[in-house]
Amino acid sequence: MKEQNNNKSLHNPTLRVIKILEALDKSLEGLTLSELAEKTNTPKSTISPIIHTLLRKDYITLDKSTSKYQIGMKSFLLGLSHRSSNSIDIIKKEMEDIVDACNEVCQLGILVDFDVFYLAKVDSEQPINLVSSVGKKLPAYATALGKALLSGYSDEQIKNYYLDKMKPITDKTITDMNTLLGQIGQIRKGELAYEFEEINKDTGCLAIPLKKNGKVIVSVSVSFPLYRASKEKLKLIKKVLLEKRRIMEQLINQLDLEF
Repeated sequence: MKEQNNNKSLHNPTLRVIKILEALDKSLEGLTLSELAEKTNTPKSTISPIIHTLLRKDYITLDKSTSKYQIGMKSFLLGLSHRSSNSIDIIKKEMEDIVDACNEVCQLGILVDFDVFYLAKVDSEQPINLVSSVGKKLPAYATALGKALLSGYSDEQIKNYYLDKMKPITDKTITDMNTLLGQIGQIRKGELAYEFEEINKDTGCLAIPLKKNGKVIVSVSVSFPLYRASKEKLKLIKKVLLEKRRIMEQLINQLDLEF
């Protein structure tokens, strides 16, 4: 009752936009127009033009195969620019140490709508061509960063989302759910995430998930061309990443970092 009284002094059209975005933010798999109308207690005819505008301006997205709306990149970036720049700077210093030790590219990413969104990258002196870059999104199931991030979700959540969505990007991309879940199960046990030529020809990647209060929130990876992926190089990368995981998780938890 108190919330209803407080809402009387608010601008109703603006309030409807906020309710729509909040409803979508709380939904992992997205919501249809009917579901949004129900959750916001607003007629479909009233919220339909709002949805259309938010969609056209990229603040929400539409999965045409399911007719479900989700939070879009612009909404995400507005929050990201405000809360995480300092956090990224802190972790980036540790990434620079990783690059110094391995002499390979190091990247930082989070999960957005089950895609990896690349937050930061530290280049090495070595030449390497990657399809990923800061601000880009790639399918999580095909990247080491993504698999590390997916380890924070249950098998059921992963199955529900990726039903009929695991498409091959290269001829090495894993499209079998059981194989993907097997790898993710090993990551949950403390192993590194990995991919070899699943997203980019002739390159590989190893990654670790980073947790805050026991929950996976971000991931760090090292990428390399396969011709440099000797047993000694892979062993070094694994050692450095595991050592840095402890340090970076301490920073995340002690400094209450957000991404």
